[in-house]
Amino acid sequence: MSPLIDYVNNKSAKTAYNLAEFYRLNQQYAAAISFYLEAANKQYSNLNDYTCLIKAALCFEKQGDRIGTVLDLLYKAASILPERYEAFFHIVRILNSLRRYHEAYLLSEIQLTKFTTKQIEIDCEYEGIHSILFEKGAASWWLGYTEDARIIMYDIYTSNYSPRYTALAYTNLRSIGYPRSLNMYTPSKYNSLKRKFPGAEKITNYSQVMQDMFVLTALNGKKYGTYLEIGSADPIMFNNTYLLEKDFGWSGISIDIDPKQISKFRLHRKNPAIHADGVLFNYSLLEKEYDYLQVDCEPASISYTILEKVMENKKFKVITFEHDAYKEGGEYREKSRNLLSKDYVLTVPNVGFDKTGIFEDWWVHKSIFTENLLGVDSKTCSEYFYE
Repeated sequence: MSPLIDYVNNKSAKTAYNLAEFYRLNQQYAAAISFYLEAANKQYSNLNDYTCLIKAALCFEKQGDRIGTVLDLLYKAASILPERYEAFFHIVRILNSLRRYHEAYLLSEIQLTKFTTKQIEIDCEYEGIHSILFEKGAASWWLGYTEDARIIMYDIYTSNYSPRYTALAYTNLRSIGYPRSLNMYTPSKYNSLKRKFPGAEKITNYSQVMQDMFVLTALNGKKYGTYLEIGSADPIMFNNTYLLEKDFGWSGISIDIDPKQISKFRLHRKNPAIHADGVLFNYSLLEKEYDYLQVDCEPASISYTILEKVMENKKFKVITFEHDAYKEGGEYREKSRNLLSKDYVLTVPNVGFDKTGIFEDWWVHKSIFTENLLGVDSKTCSEYFYE
């Protein structure tokens, strides 16, 4: 018997719900909404009413332009069974989409705090408590709780809650970066450091995947070196030259296309920073030799164009080049390797946060290269630096 005939013969909460499900699965959302609301009004059970209100809300959402109604229904559902999580998840998700991040963060924090027991599952596009955790991470990022957002996304990525959320968290990590603690060197890690250099026993690093530590490793903790940093971004957080300047007395020049970052540089750094397009900049105005070159711009094609231009008349001892192979393929990785391999040794290829997210190559000039510096292809930076 069809759901419609069943409903005509017996207009109960159960038959109304079954008919609503039939219409929803056939994407007839307006009809589905009517029967979900009818089923909810028949007071079959609190769980039934709760489920019907959520599904009616989701149908309204799929129709578009009814966000106020969607939220009203979800709040009503949450008031019926406030101990459950599904309605609150959708509320938080929608608040994030509306850029109401403070509300989203507060509600998600409350839900995560009260989470204690496993609940009877219902079918309403909710995958588990990690769904709310993900929304908290998203709200955290937009509220400026940067490190909290990274930690949350990394927890979701490494915990394998579900394939979909693992993929979503991984995508976010590629954009916002991994937790600082993963690649943060402190003196407490000195004894496990594979390649020790003078000064390593008393420093803390700042770069994203320990590029600053690689430079100092390759140059044996050199004092008063020089650098050319193209695509400098933030002057401190995840910056490759701040440690060199701060604790080793290096001088150098940083270049970035973002005027906000340059303004921050001039407030927090001693060495000069230039607001310029790295592709158009006249590098012949600069010194011919530097100890360290960083090229890290977006997209990889831009980074490669800059690398070509810089290498025309410049010499470096150490180079870190971001090719972003994990998201752009290997074209510019191979081009950069062809360009640099004449005078430089690819010392640590395919640097990444993990074995799938490779984005950078580390090079050393042949004149200073030693076998001790070699790293294994596609190893994480932690595996390169620590026993």
